[in-house]
Amino acid sequence: MRYLLVYTCLFLTSACMHAQKADPTGKKRPGTLQPATQTGVTFDIETLEPPKDSLPEIAGDQVYKTLFTADARKVSKKPEALVAINQQSIVARSALPPTLVQYGYHSFFDGVYRAYSDHRPLVISPDMIWLLIAQGFSQHINSDPGKYRKYFVQHEGKQTLMVQNNAIRLDDPDSPWEQVFPEFSKQIAAHTGQELINTLTADFSTTSTTTRLVSQMTIMDAMKSYFEYIVFMIGCGIPRVTLEGTTADWKAIYKKANSLKKYDLDWWLKELDPILTQFVAASKGNADKDFWRNLFKVHKAGKPYQSNKIDGWFVKFFPYTRDGKRNDLQSLTGSSNLPDEIVKVPLRHVFQHPDGTTTQTPLELWAGFMGLQQNSRHFTLKPEIGWMIKTKTGAEHEIQSDLERQLSGPQRSEMFPMEIRVTTIPDVILNLKKINNLAITFTDSIRVPDAMGSIAIERLALNGKISNAGKQRLKQLLINTTLRVNGELINQTAADKEQERARKEALDKIIKTGQPAPGIRTNGGRK
Repeated sequence: MRYLLVYTCLFLTSACMHAQKADPTGKKRPGTLQPATQTGVTFDIETLEPPKDSLPEIAGDQVYKTLFTADARKVSKKPEALVAINQQSIVARSALPPTLVQYGYHSFFDGVYRAYSDHRPLVISPDMIWLLIAQGFSQHINSDPGKYRKYFVQHEGKQTLMVQNNAIRLDDPDSPWEQVFPEFSKQIAAHTGQELINTLTADFSTTSTTTRLVSQMTIMDAMKSYFEYIVFMIGCGIPRVTLEGTTADWKAIYKKANSLKKYDLDWWLKELDPILTQFVAASKGNADKDFWRNLFKVHKAGKPYQSNKIDGWFVKFFPYTRDGKRNDLQSLTGSSNLPDEIVKVPLRHVFQHPDGTTTQTPLELWAGFMGLQQNSRHFTLKPEIGWMIKTKTGAEHEIQSDLERQLSGPQRSEMFPMEIRVTTIPDVILNLKKINNLAITFTDSIRVPDAMGSIAIERLALNGKISNAGKQRLKQLLINTTLRVNGELINQTAADKEQERARKEALDKIIKTGQPAPGIRTNGGRK
């Protein structure tokens, strides 16, 4: 059997500055460097009164329930049922710690806010900062994909990319998804060039399998206006900061970020340039305490019903609003108007049955910041990166009509073809022995290799540029296939001719008697 997957300071004075005081023990002053570890450095910024308690935590396996609940409340007054459906829809996910501090879709931003407000230490890694930059890049491209198309691809619309992996199953959460997404990166690189993929992929000393996969998923999000993804399967002040990674990692981030300026991003990245320079310096043991004190600042609103003003250099990592408009990179009022720190990429899973019919299931890939780890002794917060794949069977179905639900949910049908958009027919299609119903749109000329003639194809629809001689070649090559080229019927099998005849008879009977013929569907399908 075969499978197919188709596929974001008044308050400072009153709440924080009063807590600063001289260190009576004679310990290291703010800005001095604590002993470096193999994975980074820790340096004091402020001498502040530490928090007394840990922040509330939830179990790691409840993180997605929290996110599903937030989504369901937007569309339903009774979200519990939708949340339960969404929880059951999870296909696979990365492992998360046993417990996490969780702030919905903005765990990094709101986590830093809470670290500042409560005087909690913070851990920052190259992967975290690079993911913020990569998400900003994705938001930039998706804000006007038509404008930036010229930088990445030459085709119009979406082109289908296919990856074959026979070990992926929707009913097996341990399926090797980590093998799939690097292959998509390779295929995207064939269009965009390898330089972009190398730039956007996390490759630091702190990079884990999960953080690398999330960076590759973010590439897919950035390019989702140009590609459809298919996998084919046969069968208040912050007292202390720990900067993880090496100096080489932070230099790499500086270089990667600057290489993105050519995509009309100079307006944003020039603001990050001095910040990334400070990361490099701090990784060498030269932490500028004034710079790190200005990571995050909150200024209390002067009038009722006004929002607090948030500034500090951390706000510069958020170039766009939730509505796709540019932020001024100087201040924010909170996370509510920011894009989610979790990207969502549509995919489509298609199970091909032995008789050539298919069952299609829409999926969604989530990747980004899932919460924050918390050290119970020092109250240090560390953002956690993760990913998850789910079937689209939750809140989005609540607002669809019954007909829409039937068409978008899993279905086995010989009338609705699988559709792909390509330059050339992928090998995974050419390796099939039988195809029930397939529609192919070519980005330029129709190119059908002779190998297609050895596949048992019942129905095939082709769209693209083709000469009359090309049509005659296809007529001979696919003589046992009902073939349409740009809507023109070229060949028709005896079975389809008989089915069409029966359908016409059924329609005539309806017109005459108002009763359909037994055993016949007027839409052309068999009962």
